Amino acid sequence: MGELKIIDNGLIPRPEKEVRYKVVEMDNKPLLAVALENPKLRDFSELERNTITGNILVPYLLDLLGVNGEEKVGHWNAMAKLINEGYLAYTYQEIKYAFELYVKGELNQDGKPMTVYQQLNSVVFGRVMREYTFMKRAQLDSYWSKANKLPEPEMSQEEKDANVYHGTVTCFDFFIQERRIDWGYVWVYDYLINERKLHEFDPKDKEEDWKNSKEYVKSRAENTIDKNYRRDLLKSLEEKEGEVISVYKRQLLKRYFEHLEKEQKHIKDIL
Repeated sequence: MGELKIIDNGLIPRPEKEVRYKVVEMDNKPLLAVALENPKLRDFSELERNTITGNILVPYLLDLLGVNGEEKVGHWNAMAKLINEGYLAYTYQEIKYAFELYVKGELNQDGKPMTVYQQLNSVVFGRVMREYTFMKRAQLDSYWSKANKLPEPEMSQEEKDANVYHGTVTCFDFFIQERRIDWGYVWVYDYLINERKLHEFDPKDKEEDWKNSKEYVKSRAENTIDKNYRRDLLKSLEEKEGEVISVYKRQLLKRYFEHLEKEQKHIKDIL
């Protein structure tokens, strides 16, 4: 199928179903933004994901890291399964780009360049994608600002409702797999809790989550080497808005989803 490129150029098969994603016209657009402008793994069918991840992505990462891909075939199949099940919210181009940054020494962990290991396993993969996600969030502020100002295409109420339903279910499924709320799904909290009022939290739980959210954002501010990102994080803490509110809502939404788990319910049962 050819080399996996940041800009698709047709080398990665498009999903069989139609996928809508936003492309923002911008001069000198960050490569992180370009990588985002492709279908996410969840947009591909299981068969498509198995083929692309196993036959293109994993071999590419092995070559990039200088790992012999013939020694542990079973291990590489397990890696493909991990990616297909646990990283559905990312694009193939993002994963490739994340590892290219990693081997170049351009990904940081706790304020220092990550140590590059000549291996591919779940620990290395998880750390790389975690730090890539932090970098993406820090560097794409201007891009998201412009993207969010673009007029949305006109949709019927039925289409809007379908998008909300699909997004909420995707958010819950991602939580089941990753045990966290994907950072792009804060709106699910507003929809389920503020709009639908499906759950009321214990004040002690809210107090605990607020404290943890502030500590988390403070820690990110102390450890980032990006001065602009540090400034924004400290401003968020001071004004109680932005990043710290986003973290807080994700904490509460995670708590609500855990509540549904205990009751052996899926979010589909509630919607």
